[in-house]
Amino acid sequence: MNDKIEFDLILKNGMVINVFTEEIIKTDVGIKNGIITRIGNLNGENIINCEGKYISPGLIDAHLHIESSMISPKQFANFISTRGTTTIIADPHEIVNVCGENGLNYMLEETEHCSCNVFFNLPSCVPATKFENNGCNFSSDKMKKFINNERILGLGEVMDYVSVINNDEEMMRKINLFSDKIIDGHAPRITGKDLQTYRLNGIITDHECETYQEALEKIRLGFYILIREGTAAHNLKELLKPILDNNIPLEQLCFCTDDKHIDDIDKNDHIINNVRMGISLGLNPVKSIKLASINTARLYNLKKLGAVSVGYQADILILDSLDKMNIEFVLYKGKIIIEDDIPKKNIEINDTIHIKEIEDYNIELTLEKEETTVITLIENQLTTKKEISKVKVENHIFIPDNIHQKVIVIERHNKTGNIGIGIIKNFGLKKGAIASSVSHDSHNIIIVGTNDDDIITALKQIKIMGGGYAVSENKKIICKQQLEISGLMTDTNRKILSQNLNNMIDICHNMGVKKSFDPFTTLSFLALPVIPEIRITDTGLFDVTNFKFI
Repeated sequence: MNDKIEFDLILKNGMVINVFTEEIIKTDVGIKNGIITRIGNLNGENIINCEGKYISPGLIDAHLHIESSMISPKQFANFISTRGTTTIIADPHEIVNVCGENGLNYMLEETEHCSCNVFFNLPSCVPATKFENNGCNFSSDKMKKFINNERILGLGEVMDYVSVINNDEEMMRKINLFSDKIIDGHAPRITGKDLQTYRLNGIITDHECETYQEALEKIRLGFYILIREGTAAHNLKELLKPILDNNIPLEQLCFCTDDKHIDDIDKNDHIINNVRMGISLGLNPVKSIKLASINTARLYNLKKLGAVSVGYQADILILDSLDKMNIEFVLYKGKIIIEDDIPKKNIEINDTIHIKEIEDYNIELTLEKEETTVITLIENQLTTKKEISKVKVENHIFIPDNIHQKVIVIERHNKTGNIGIGIIKNFGLKKGAIASSVSHDSHNIIIVGTNDDDIITALKQIKIMGGGYAVSENKKIICKQQLEISGLMTDTNRKILSQNLNNMIDICHNMGVKKSFDPFTTLSFLALPVIPEIRITDTGLFDVTNFKFI
């Protein structure tokens, strides 16, 4: 190779973070055709002086759902790259649950040309379980046409751990398809022999750990722990501090966000927030960067990503310091990223709210006695508690109050008329109703309310918008946000969306929702029947621990 390279760009006199040796070396970085081709004392015409600055590899989010940001995929990818995340491994099971293969094709096409490396794992559980109704079935046969796509890395989070443990035939077909690729896990509170059976089937990661003991058992079995810090789930401090205190090796740790709203990213950044939190807990800054770069790249076999070194793609952050880690600018394939406006597109997956006439729904909850099973929310966690609680009952009809509110889930894909009705505790809502067409993972319409009139008002608005969020009070809509792309995302400019969401969250908190809850994210997970202990689906109240209806 000719040593006289005419570099497209030279980063001069920067402090290069070497994730292989964990050194910080003052040197130059030469870039040609988007690749780092030399490191050392370099000369050329196009030079950026990085004196006093730190040169870091671009960061990688090990597991996320683009749909949870609520903005269109390309807009999302271009935005988070300006915040330092230059690579993501996404699971598109939200949109595939609604739109099937059309949804997956949309995600692939939208992210093919953007300022971020966007990889996908094929969703393993569409539907998540047989205990709810979604829009499509994504079978092992349907997966085969996508498996050789270079941007498909493996099988997405295997949430239906019961099918794995019981050796379900279709689940085994999916797992066998990916025997030579990565298989992501989702195993909250699974332990002992069941966890070993789960691991025995080739599942290698987990992002659902809540406690140090849970993480340690999985690390000992060879799992990679994707430490999550998202909008609703905050696991980083609970996991990382005892891992550091007990000197557990860090090679099997990566950082992820899983589900993070655009307003949260606007305020708190993206995966670099995990890096900063790691440093605040006593993790060496270089090691913290490793958890968000080379560790994840190695896990997912991304051989040219995750480091500032020769032969690696020039995805680079220029940082002001190692304590604050403010990003001065970002390079993607050797070029400085500038966030672009993404034009709106006419797509075929906008018409996805298919419900019966609203007058056909009976949302009264009949109870024989005051003591009944309720869903108790846990602050800063996705898990819930199954409790027997005394509620208000008049003439055998449940009456919501400041402690207990009504929660309903309405099937929205095939006009079945299915409706599940339950009671939640610890949410705090004191008036009105909050509705959403985002409810993981089948994405039926979910509503929490203090009275039936406001619940119906919010439901009508969701239908009018073709999906989104709606908040009602005194039979009027007081705020709303349309999510026209499959009822999950919008082409609305992310700045406008973020501002509106912040306003809506403030309104919900003023209506009594506890400040520790993001009202919409919390609501969206109440219908997911694979996270303990108790959930509500369109077919009823579900005991996740015992995997049966109540």
